[in-house]
Amino acid sequence: MVKKLSVLLVFVIFLLAYKLLSSEGGMMEYRQLSQKIAKIEVENRQQQDENNRLKQKVYALQHNPEAVETLARQKLGMIGENEVFIQVIEQPATISQPIGHDAMPKSSKTSH
Repeated sequence: MVKKLSVLLVFVIFLLAYKLLSSEGGMMEYRQLSQKIAKIEVENRQQQDENNRLKQKVYALQHNPEAVETLARQKLGMIGENEVFIQVIEQPATISQPIGHDAMPKSSKTSH
């Protein structure tokens, strides 16, 4: 009787160990879910930071006229009533060889 009970107990332990280590509901699935949770928590923190940054921006725009003016200047290109807009357009740099003693062909150089 004790022997049968021992065999049954060993069988149940192996069955439970298999279930624990198998992919469905086992340790591997637990690890995978833990990794997914950690990744989602990081993304959640990033979204919370972004939300806080946007809340600060909205608050500044609602309560600070200078913030509205700055945004209008930067994004919409607006200028003040007594201001003049001057746009500087840079021309592309041209490659030119410097004129001087070093730029002359070797046959033209005189030796001293």
